[in-house]
Amino acid sequence: MWISTNGVDIFNKHTKKFSHHEYDHNDPGSISGNDVTKILFDRSGTIWIATDGRGLNKFTPGNRYVKEYPFGEYGDLTNHRWSLAQDKHGKIWIGTDDGLLSFDTVNEVFKEEKFKTNIAGLIVDKNGTL
Repeated sequence: MWISTNGVDIFNKHTKKFSHHEYDHNDPGSISGNDVTKILFDRSGTIWIATDGRGLNKFTPGNRYVKEYPFGEYGDLTNHRWSLAQDKHGKIWIGTDDGLLSFDTVNEVFKEEKFKTNIAGLIVDKNGTL
């Protein structure tokens, strides 16, 4: 069980213990910020952790390393609450108060989409349509 807190708390059902993970400026493998807004588990087993204004984080179970994808030029768009969803092609969709971003997981690039409105939630249907 993954819980977004001041960082991320992970409950291990086998050991019945929590582990806490937070931003550490001395650890390049830590999450990019402690204000965790959403967590998405994709089809490949990768865990995507959204941090308010600080970037998208890719956590691959097993290696326990976090790779950060900063928002760069889209920083202003992403300083608000988020929604996350993955489409049938593996693209991550990011909904914010100010519009929609997509993240190409293969080429590792963000794209600002033309949909400019408050997006409170995202759902992908059984056909893979956002």
